[in-house]
Order: sequence, then C-alpha cells, then structure tokens
Amino acid sequence: MADNLIHSTISPKKLKFKPGENPAKFEVSVRNDSDDYASFQLAVEADYDRTKQQKYWYRVSPEIGTFNPPGDLTKFQVELVDSPVAGFVGLMQLRVSVSSVELPDKDVILLPVDIEQGSVKMPLDLTMPVKDFHKSPGAVIEIPVIVRNLAQVPTNVNLTFSGIEAQWLRDGGERHFRLEGGEEVSKIFTCELPETIDTIAKVYPFTIQADHSNGPSSSIVGSIEVLTIGYLDFGCQPKELTIPQSFSFAFWRTEPVTYLLRAENASNMIQQLQIQIEKEGDKEDDGIFEVVEIQQNDEEKEDILGIIDSIELLPTETEPIALRATGKRPWIGTTQRLIRHVNAVWSGCDRIDTRNENQTIILNIKPVFARSFIIQSGIFILLLLYFMIFLNPGKHSHGDAVNTIEFNGVGDAMISGSTDQTVIEWNRKGFGLNTQSPKLGEIENIGKAVRVARYKPVDNNVIALGLENGEIQLWDLLSNNKKPLASLTESADDRVFDLAFTKDSRFLFSSHGSGNVLLWDITNDLRGLSDPNKKPKGTQKFDFSVFSIELIGNEQSLLALVGRYNQFMVWNLATGKVNKVNYDIEGGQDDYIESLDVPKSNPYLAVTGDNKGYITLWDLRNCSNLNQETCGKIIERWQDGHNGQAVRSVAFSDNGCYLASGGDDGTTKLWYLSDQGTKINDAQQGEVLDTSPKKKKFNSVDVITVGDTIYIASGNEDTEVRLAERKRKLGGCDQ
Repeated sequence: MADNLIHSTISPKKLKFKPGENPAKFEVSVRNDSDDYASFQLAVEADYDRTKQQKYWYRVSPEIGTFNPPGDLTKFQVELVDSPVAGFVGLMQLRVSVSSVELPDKDVILLPVDIEQGSVKMPLDLTMPVKDFHKSPGAVIEIPVIVRNLAQVPTNVNLTFSGIEAQWLRDGGERHFRLEGGEEVSKIFTCELPETIDTIAKVYPFTIQADHSNGPSSSIVGSIEVLTIGYLDFGCQPKELTIPQSFSFAFWRTEPVTYLLRAENASNMIQQLQIQIEKEGDKEDDGIFEVVEIQQNDEEKEDILGIIDSIELLPTETEPIALRATGKRPWIGTTQRLIRHVNAVWSGCDRIDTRNENQTIILNIKPVFARSFIIQSGIFILLLLYFMIFLNPGKHSHGDAVNTIEFNGVGDAMISGSTDQTVIEWNRKGFGLNTQSPKLGEIENIGKAVRVARYKPVDNNVIALGLENGEIQLWDLLSNNKKPLASLTESADDRVFDLAFTKDSRFLFSSHGSGNVLLWDITNDLRGLSDPNKKPKGTQKFDFSVFSIELIGNEQSLLALVGRYNQFMVWNLATGKVNKVNYDIEGGQDDYIESLDVPKSNPYLAVTGDNKGYITLWDLRNCSNLNQETCGKIIERWQDGHNGQAVRSVAFSDNGCYLASGGDDGTTKLWYLSDQGTKINDAQQGEVLDTSPKKKKFNSVDVITVGDTIYIASGNEDTEVRLAERKRKLGGCDQ
C-alpha cells in the first residue's frame, strides 16, 4: 500500500487570469490508492491574508466526488471567476487541497497563477446591514451603506440617496469620495423624520445609487416605515332628541331630527371611517336612522346631501357628519323611547388610540294625542306650577362630562368645568326644594374642554381655568366681558391637569401632561394688564404626567405633586430641590396617582387616590428636611372604598375631619376621620353619598362645612353636577 492513500495531479501547472474576462480553468485528477471505496472533495485557497480574500471567487465541479473503488480516478474541473483578492495584480500561489471522509490522508498541490490587470469595467458592490427601518415621527435614523470597489483600479464615486423628502436628510443626499482598487468603505445617510402628525404613516421606499468613473452604475433599495402616532376621536351632540322638536300648527306631521356627529383624525394616518348603528334590545320599532353627508353653503347653513357608507379623513382633519332620524308617530299612545348605539369603526384602529368610539343616543317619539289629553294637560299645568313654585326648574348639568368642581371660600357657591367647553358657577341654595335659580353665571364657548377650574383665594371674584390645549385663562366673575382677563400658554397642546393659587394670589402654579410644572406671576394679569407673550417665572420638569398639585406646609414653600407611574414628589420652592415620597406600590405606565389634597388647617396632612383603588392618608412633616432624599409617612391606606376601581378625586374639608372621594364604580363617599388623621371605627366603609344610575365615573369632588352641615359637590361623566349634605359629627376631630 502507498504511503499516501490519495494521489493528485493538476493540469496545467501554471495559470494566467485576467479578472472580468473568461474564467481560467484547470483540472485536478485524484486516484484512490487505498484498498477500499472512497469519495473525495476539493478546496482552493489563496496563499494570502485570509481576511482580505473574497467569497465565491472560484467554482468546482463536482462539489464532492463519487464513491469510487480502489485504483479509480476522480476528476475535478475548477474555474477562477474572480480574483481571490480584489485589486491584486501579480503572481499568487493557490493551495489546492484534496481530502476524503473515508481516508485519513490529505493531498496538497500548489498552483501559481499570474493575475493580470483586468480590462472590464465593473459596477461597485453595495450592501446595507439593515434595509428596513420602522420609526415614529421625530426619530433620527442612521442608514449605513457599504461600498466596495471590485475592480483593480481606483475610481471616483458619487453616492446618491433618493426616494424620500430631501429635507428629511440631515446632511444632504449625496456623498463624493475616492475608492482604491479593492477598497471598501462605509457611508452613513442620516434621516430625521419631522415631529408632526403631518408625517404620514406609511412605507417610504428609497434607493441608494452608486455612480463611478470606472464602470456602470449600481444601486440598492430599502424602506422606512413611519409608525402611527396620535389618536382618533368621535363624538355626538346632542345625545337625546325628541320628535317633534317644537310645537307646530301642523302638529300631526313628523319632521326628521338630526344628531351632529364629529369625527377627528388627530393621527398621522389616512383613516377610513364607517359608522355602525345598533339597536338596543330585540324589540321592533318604527325608527329609521341614516348617516348623511353635510356640506356648508354660502349662508353657512348645513346642507344634508345624501346617505354615505364610509368617510375618508386625512391627518388633522375633523369631519362633521349628520345622523338623521325619524319615526312613525302614533295618533294616540305614550312616548316611544328608541335607543341606538352609534359606533365608529376606524381602519387600522388596532395600531392607534381610539377615543369615545361608542356613543349612545336616544330618540323620543311623541304621539299626536295622548290617551287622555285633557287629564294630561291638567297634570302638566299642575306639574308646571309645582316646579315653578316649589322646585328649582333648572337642570343641574352640562352638555358633556363634568371634569372639575370646587366650592368658593364660604361655601355658598361652586364652580364646575366640562368637556362641553363651558364653565358654570352654581348657587348652592338653588339645589333641591328651593325657588332660587341654580345658576349664578355661565361662561360659554371657551374653545377647548375645561380640565380644571380654581377660585382665586379670599374674595373669589376671579377664577383660573386649565384647558385641554394647554392654555390657562383668568376670568373676572363680576364682569360682563366675553373675553378672559388673561390667557397664559407655554406650550401648545400640553394639557393642563391642575392649578394652584398661592395664598396671596400673586402666583399660580400649573401642572401639565408633558411633566412640566410652571410658576406664573399673575399680579398684572389680575389688573387687566396681560402680556400676550408672557413666560413662566419658574419651571420644573418631571419625567411623568403631573395630574394633581397642592401647596403644603405653613409657609407654603413646598409643592406636592403626583401623577403617572405612581410618582409622588415634593418640590422645595426655596431651594429647588425635589424630594421623592415613597409610594411603596410599584408603578408602571398604566399606574396613576389621580388626585391629591391637603386641608387648610393641617398643611402637612395629605390624601392621595390612585387608579388601582387605593386611598392613602399621609404625614408629610419631614418633607421640609433638606437632608432627606425621600420623605413622607403613611398614616392609613385602604382599597375597598370603591370596589377596587379607580379613585379619580379626593378632597378634604378645611378642618381635615371629613374626606370625600369619587371613583369609577359610579359612587361618591364621605369618610369621617379622627384627630390623628385615621378613619374612625364606626365609619370604616365610608358613607355612600351619590350613585350614578348608569355607573358613570365621578371625575371631581369637593367638600366644605357651613354651620352644622357638611356639603359635598361632585361632577360626573353623565354630565350632572350633584350636591349632597350631611350633619357634622361634632366631637373628636371636629370640635
């Protein structure tokens, strides 16, 4: 048996090769010198730095030889299709290795190759580590591309980026540079997406093209997917209509009524909207509801054009739509009450926040004549007299959800703000069995939903309003002006969540959805000397939305604030230092401390309510210590007050003896406290004050003591303003 069981020969013994022209070929013959069957495989490697060798520069056939008997030959055909090292010119040794899985030996043959200067002009090789990007508006994207000169001569390169808006490219869309033969470089294009919802959410394909002086062009493609941001909103006004709407001499006729639907696309995605109308219950009725298009004519009146199936809304577009309703009126009978659920079905809504997409409307259809016209007319007259003489005829409600409510300093009036963009000042004595009017005044068409309303301390003749769009307005309640005393804005669309006056009314704090807490000097504004370009006197930025703020301490030099991620902080206004109150309930992005309050008589006692149902009483006396990073001590905490559902609002009476709360379970409660700030034993579960018939959540509560009575005001998602009263429990905390 031979010393080496594998015997190989190569033909020819030397090669010449010019890259870009015909491949250079050679043949390797392998003889099986073993005494058993064997298969062979062949590999070629350049005798050069491995890190600089190209891939796929040669081809071999067959890839693995057949299983041959002893003494048989296997022939391999090898073609050089490219230079082993890009740009190399000269003599290079190739190492041809023959091996077998069945045999332990290996045979190596050296083949010299004279690599000449290539004459064919070649395109540049382009590669991208990442081709597809998925980013939100405002993102900065670095797009790398690797350019490689496959030829053996240097070349001047012009790299061009195209396919997206030119202004999105931070440093332009062209790169100019020189590449040596076989050289490889990486270039980066920086794309900055605009931070607005005008940046349409879709896939933007782009092309990077390489032109050079020594060959044809080449290109590579990629894409940028702009992700969806913003929200979709849907609303209906009014929620309830009656046929006929008013008295007519042709009282037997049935005229259609119209609900105004409003669809807002506050996203960066073109939306298709379909409106579905569902009947409540299985009972048949004669009501007809049709979605129709609205068009404004020259006289600015609504023209109803025709029935529509779907609506397209561009980004930032708000579309008014009419829902026309009619029904068959019986000649004699009772009022028929038709309930419809109007649902907005958006395209692509699984990728975006949708709001208020389900609306419930009511259509009342009156008969032409009641069963007993004379008796009912008499009852109506008696009821009318009864309401005029004994009951207050005013309806204690807004046109939409009530977001905020507060008593004035003496408790004879209260103010409420609503999503319907109105603010109403109420006469406390106008509620219940009384002939006094419930409304003291109303501010209409403020322009945006009212999130918070606060009386100016002491004389209460001015109120501060925080609006959905980030604006703060000051209004004089004693003036007949139709405009506010002042309008303060630091950042548009930065929703105002809470406001707090200082005792001397010189300054006003505001908290916002962005996490900003601002300090405003309003001395001149209260005098009617408003500066339209006014800036805050002080700013503190937090990394969470701040929902509620309160000044604490005898000197009011500390500002307590709570918000998203269960954050509870105390800002020392004198030093600027911020202490963290250890809430000890870990908070994620869906955890919120919704409300905070401090009683006037005990400025270091505090209460918080959160969206997991916890009500917590706090002692904050050690928060004035500048040497502490954390402060605050829990006095008492419970979660069963509102059936474990979110607590939206908590409020102390001035003496700190009574605590009111409102939550998502549709109830408000009153809690009686001891002089240590804990619940008294016989009131551990709290006393239910009001219950929403439809279990609508309570957004705001306030409590005040007047004489021997406790008054509790509340505002609800069902649009109602409610007032409850209880007798004071004298002794213990309330002396």
